[in-house]
Amino acid sequence: MDVVKRLQQYINLGKLSRGAINLTAVAMGINRNTVALGKSRNRPAGSEVLKSVVVTKDVYRRILIDKVVLAIKSKWTWPLGVDGGDIVIQQDNARPHIGLDDAEFVTAGEEGGWTIRIQNQPAQSPDLNVLDLGFFNLIQSLQQTLECRSMEELIAAVRCSYLMLSPTKLEKTFLTLRRIILVVIAAKGCNRYKIPRSASPAEDELALSLMNVRLEEKDRLEDVANMLSSLNMDEQ
Repeated sequence: MDVVKRLQQYINLGKLSRGAINLTAVAMGINRNTVALGKSRNRPAGSEVLKSVVVTKDVYRRILIDKVVLAIKSKWTWPLGVDGGDIVIQQDNARPHIGLDDAEFVTAGEEGGWTIRIQNQPAQSPDLNVLDLGFFNLIQSLQQTLECRSMEELIAAVRCSYLMLSPTKLEKTFLTLRRIILVVIAAKGCNRYKIPRSASPAEDELALSLMNVRLEEKDRLEDVANMLSSLNMDEQ
C-alpha cells in the first residue's frame, strides 16, 4: 500500500517519472546493502551500496508481518475501559498486495490475542485513504526543502520530514477525510466530486469535538448493551 502511494507522487501526465521506483524503494527502506566492486569518484571499492529490490507479494507480506504488525503490537494502546477490538490495515488494489484471507498474514494478525486484518479501499478512490489525502503530500513538501545528493541523504531527509510533521495538520487531514466520506455518500458512491473544504478553523474544531463525543457515546452504548446481555444470561 505505502509503496504505491509514494509512487503516485512521481506521476506526471499519466506517466511514472524515470527513477521513481528506485527512489521510492530507497526512501522506504525497501532495499539491500551490497558491496561496491569497483572504485568511483563517489565511493571507494568495498563500500556498502544501497540497492533497491522488486516489491513482490512475498516482499510486501514480509514488510507487513515483520514491520507493520510488529509495530502495531508494540505501540498500540487501547482507550481506558476498552479491552480490545479489530485493527484494520487499509491497502489499495495494487498487484503486489496480498489477499484479505492470506493465511500467513491472518496467523500473524491473530497471534497473541490480537485481531489485525486487511481491508481494500474502494477502487479508484484514493481520497478515501487518509495517507493519499494529505499525509504523503505533507511529508513530501517538507522533504523537498532539504537538499539530497545521495540515496542515504534522501532516506535521512524523509525520516526527518516525518518527525517534523505537525500532529495538528494530521488532525485536519482526518477532518477532510470525514467531509469526503459524507460527499461520497451524498453522491451515492460516485468518485466525481470536488474535495470539500471547511468554512473555518472553528468548524474543524467543532467537527473533531463532535466526532470524539460520538465515539465516546458509542463506547458507552456498547458497555450498556454488554451489561444488559450479561444480566440476561444470569437470569437464564
